[in-house]
Amino acid sequence: MAAVADQPSRGSSVVPEDSSSIRAAGLARDGAWRPWAIWAIGAAFFFLSFFTRVAPSVMVGELMRDFAVGAAVLGNISAFYLYAYAGMQIPVGMTLDRFGPRRMMTLAAATAAVGCLTFGLAPTVPVAGIGRTLIGLGCSFAWIGSMKLIAIWFPPERFAQVMGMTSMIGMLGGAAGQSPVAAAVDAFGWRATQVGAALATAAVAVVLWLVVRDRRAGGAPAVQNRFSFRAAAGVVRMPQTWIAGVVIATSGAVSMAFVGLWSVPFLVEAYGMPRTTAAFASSLYLIGWAFGAPVVGWLSDHFRTRRIPILAGGFLCFASVLTLVYVPGLPAWAVYPLLLSCGVGGCGSIIGFAVIREINRAEDAATAMGVANLLPMALSALLQPVIGWILDTQWTGRWSDGAKVYDAAAFRFAFLTLVACAVATVVCGLLIRETHARSQVRD
Repeated sequence: MAAVADQPSRGSSVVPEDSSSIRAAGLARDGAWRPWAIWAIGAAFFFLSFFTRVAPSVMVGELMRDFAVGAAVLGNISAFYLYAYAGMQIPVGMTLDRFGPRRMMTLAAATAAVGCLTFGLAPTVPVAGIGRTLIGLGCSFAWIGSMKLIAIWFPPERFAQVMGMTSMIGMLGGAAGQSPVAAAVDAFGWRATQVGAALATAAVAVVLWLVVRDRRAGGAPAVQNRFSFRAAAGVVRMPQTWIAGVVIATSGAVSMAFVGLWSVPFLVEAYGMPRTTAAFASSLYLIGWAFGAPVVGWLSDHFRTRRIPILAGGFLCFASVLTLVYVPGLPAWAVYPLLLSCGVGGCGSIIGFAVIREINRAEDAATAMGVANLLPMALSALLQPVIGWILDTQWTGRWSDGAKVYDAAAFRFAFLTLVACAVATVVCGLLIRETHARSQVRD
């Protein structure tokens, strides 16, 4: 498709664009504080969605002991979140457009709170799986819902900036789900920690209902009269949508499958770290991503290139994590800079979202974002139990406090899946069409 005028696809089209004068008047009547208040509560929901996603990684021993399961079953329990999250991504965008963010995000946060409580009180594996599924269903609205709120309450020229800030908040939520959760689990137990997460998420649901509004003063309502199935079909027929989505997914596998579940037990076994220290080290990946994302996004926009930061970031990410896993004799202190640089490189995958927006019609932006977010969740949902299954095949019969213990060799064999992800990232990164930060769709 031929490129059109030099108009970067920066503004969201989740809601119809009104005139500049109406927008300015509406923002003035709402007050400067209201957009930021609404953004903050949406970002808080995204913070908790990442927090609950990665928290099981520091509960591995307790979960295997309490439920009397091995790594494969535990991987499936954790991945129920991802199964639900992935399956909801396209419907999320469509329902947000149909019913508005206030109602849908409030219901979603309430559902996630019920899921946290169910998981924390679960007496059996099936109930724990139901809890993780409910958490995933609720949290599936956090990212796209936050994007919807930004589109309503901020002018188009601020969209990328505020989106980057939201991504940062989410990654900080993932960091909070590491060492702070490990300390809470040691002090109060994993069940009480999950109940606390349920209370926090329920509080967010209440504030979402009280604070969020579906339209600004003088703005068009953010609700459609029907679902746009034609828009979804148009997005999924674009080959470049899937190529960019694979890059996002394979790069994101490090955060979802490695940091999200298996990094802490690996660091404990391979580097002899205490669990809280290993959790802190893992959180450096998320911190590197959080503070690297705004910089990488700015560089990509400033130099008008998409493919270079994607490829450079993917190389740095996988070079760091594979060095950590496979280079023998590394000192324990090397873990920290490697995980930090892995996170800085991993955030390059967010440029794939910009590519997806630029190769699809503006009015299909919400659905395109849903497709983009589906693939990393689906791959992560697959990798977590697959890695667990491989670990079980390599188990040497060692137990500790009623839980299976896997040696470093087992982890290194299982993490060959990350090598496959690295290859896919490079291949698809080379296949991505360079958009030069401009829309590629003819009006």
